[in-house]
Amino acid sequence: MKTKHLLLITILLMCCISIFGQTNKASTDSTKAIAEKVQTLEISTQKQFLQVQKENQALKEQLHKMESEIAVYREDVRSETSRMHENMSDWLTMLTIVIGVIAAALGVVAPLYVNKKNDEKQKEKLDEITKKLNEISTDAKDAKNDAEAAKKDAVSAKSDSDSAKASLNAVQELKKDVETIKQKIVKSEENAKRAARRAMVSKLFAEALAESEKNSQKAIELYTEVIKCDNKNANAYNNRANLYNELGKIDEAMADYNKAIELNPNYANAYYNRANLYVDLGKKHEAMEDYNKAIELNPNYAKAYNNRANLYYNLGKTDEAMEGYTKAIELNPNNTNAYNNRAIVYKKIGQTDEALADFNKAIELNPNDANAYNGKADLWLKLHQCDKALEDVNRAISLDNKKYAYYITKGEIYMDMKKYLDAIKEFAFALSLKDDVKDAYKYRGECYRELAKVNSGGEKVYEYNVLAEADEKKYEELDKRFDSQS
Repeated sequence: MKTKHLLLITILLMCCISIFGQTNKASTDSTKAIAEKVQTLEISTQKQFLQVQKENQALKEQLHKMESEIAVYREDVRSETSRMHENMSDWLTMLTIVIGVIAAALGVVAPLYVNKKNDEKQKEKLDEITKKLNEISTDAKDAKNDAEAAKKDAVSAKSDSDSAKASLNAVQELKKDVETIKQKIVKSEENAKRAARRAMVSKLFAEALAESEKNSQKAIELYTEVIKCDNKNANAYNNRANLYNELGKIDEAMADYNKAIELNPNYANAYYNRANLYVDLGKKHEAMEDYNKAIELNPNYAKAYNNRANLYYNLGKTDEAMEGYTKAIELNPNNTNAYNNRAIVYKKIGQTDEALADFNKAIELNPNDANAYNGKADLWLKLHQCDKALEDVNRAISLDNKKYAYYITKGEIYMDMKKYLDAIKEFAFALSLKDDVKDAYKYRGECYRELAKVNSGGEKVYEYNVLAEADEKKYEELDKRFDSQS
């Protein structure tokens, strides 16, 4: 090979080296700059997308889509760069073969021209990418604005929801108010009915009380009407029982007392009245329990103390009787019964002056107290002052001619005066008022015995003895009956 050829080849190789070196260097620098800008834009875009993503999760898909588009553009840049490298390599090869001769001349111009073209193309591509990014940024801002608007709509919707809830609550409250008003109306109607029923019960009860002194049967009917209107009226049962007791309807009276106590277990008066009925029935133990219960419920119940003291006296417990009467007088200083009864105890234990003082006190408190006059008459009898005794017993009978005990007292006075026939008349009248008074049979039998003695030689001796025997037998029967009941 000739020297000039070697020189030409050497120059051509140097030009090629120069061209390829500068081209590669220019391309590498340009690509690096583009990559850095793309990377910078990519970071900025990602930050914007992250910010938008935090503000509204609903934009997540759109942001992902935008990132995908950015990735596509980035790939296009890479592909375009690669394609340009490939084209550049092919062009340089062809240029080496075709213009090898003019390589020296073009060794300086070509690289400048190529670099300029590459810069223009890369700048166009970069401008296109920047434009896309700006569009994406604008879309992101619009999405952000949409998100903010959505938030405002959500707040407004929430406000509307709260308003709707408030309206619903107001409606519910209104319904409650309406229901409350309805209940009040119903309650008012019920109260009105109860008030009307109470008024009717009060009217009937007052009428029954008024009739009690005049017409017991009518009063019972009125109390029955009260019970029909108010079947839990313990007072009506108690008062009706008292009337039944007065009429001798013992079973009905006991049933009503029991019902009154069932309705009101703390009804002291019902226990007291039932105790009195038990006394009449000879049930002393039950009577004592009821008197005790009445006093337990009402420690100031003077009548209960008095009647319990009567029961103690009948049981032979004079100390307890005296204590009870004194307590009754302490609770009610105007209690004439308590004075009368305590006087009887004083009389029994031989304290005549105290007994006479209590009888007189009873009469002082109540000048029409027949029991006090009868008690004084019995006291005079024990003192064998029969004139005074007859005077007082007659006074008692004038005040109450239906009390069998007064006629027994008068009969005893006649016995003390040895007026046996007069005594027998009084005992007979007492039995006409109450046919199971055992003392009347006892005393009348004694009168018949005395008459038989007085007429020992007369025709009626046998008759008197027969009558005496009959009364004695009747007395024994009643005594055994009362003992068994007690």
